[in-house]
Amino acid sequence: GQWPAARSWLTSAIAWSGFDPLAAPQKSDAGRIKLVEGYVRALRGAGAPDRAEDVAYVWRDAAPSLAGLYLEIFTQAVADDGAALSPQRLSRFAAFAEAHRSAAGAAALGWRFYRAHANADAIAWFERALAWAPEGPPPKKIAEGYVLSLRAAGRLEDAETFAYSLAKDPDMRAFYIAAVVAELADPKTALGGP
Repeated sequence: GQWPAARSWLTSAIAWSGFDPLAAPQKSDAGRIKLVEGYVRALRGAGAPDRAEDVAYVWRDAAPSLAGLYLEIFTQAVADDGAALSPQRLSRFAAFAEAHRSAAGAAALGWRFYRAHANADAIAWFERALAWAPEGPPPKKIAEGYVLSLRAAGRLEDAETFAYSLAKDPDMRAFYIAAVVAELADPKTALGGP
């Protein structure tokens, strides 16, 4: 595509404008915000996601569109188990998710920790995601991650109780059934036989 050319043009435009996109914005007029947003998109599209993330992070408070772009870039990175995410990057994203009460950000971290078998961290992030989700039934992927994390941590009764509250939803009934089966199969919680 056109991303490398766009990156080149936007890099030149930023140089002509006389500001460093990796420095905290001193003035964030609408034109500069759109320029930075285009630059971040071009960096990402041209295969420089780490720099795109860094620029979006620096500008995250300048405009909701840049905060959303940072969230989008980082949740994609968190979903990629092959992505090398330093503790500092995870920490700054966690702080962003907390500050913005982002259900999507918390869920992304929950899934990352679940896949890394860090069950306590996964449970904590899924609990935040559930608390920050919009009113109504919990989003299915967040509920699924929470149930799976509880099960992985050996908290089978908690998994069953939570899943039971969702069992009326046909799409969520499978989580309840899986939680019950796991609990019944576990010798610590299974009912004693005759």
